[in-house]
Amino acid sequence: MVGARDHYVFAMLMTMFTGGFGGLLMVVAWVQVLTEPPAEAHGRYRVPLLLFTAAICLATLGSAVATVLPYNQVTTAWTFALIFSFACVARNLFLLRRIDGPEKPAVQIGSIAVFLVDLIGLIGMTMALPGMPLNRMGA
Repeated sequence: MVGARDHYVFAMLMTMFTGGFGGLLMVVAWVQVLTEPPAEAHGRYRVPLLLFTAAICLATLGSAVATVLPYNQVTTAWTFALIFSFACVARNLFLLRRIDGPEKPAVQIGSIAVFLVDLIGLIGMTMALPGMPLNRMGA
């Protein structure tokens, strides 16, 4: 069971950073959108903000769901939530290149930061699986 705990360390770090720093930038972006007068293309630049919000919520929801699931399902549920969060942020980076709006700087910085953390965390989670170098099953 030690190997499963190694996996949780990376998942927890990803969730804490995504929910903390990403959540703060998400709130900043929503405040910017709600305080700015509506633009002509209001529907186009809301998509990256909604995807960024979904990424933050999925990562945070994954840790909440992991606390109520049976032990053997926790790793699977948490990993899927973090992978979907990663996919939302990755898609967001492509959308942000073509769209301009008042929330773009906060969403862009948040997306890049969360993307890097998710990427490093997913690599760490993979390396902590049984048979991989970061797994301390025999230790």
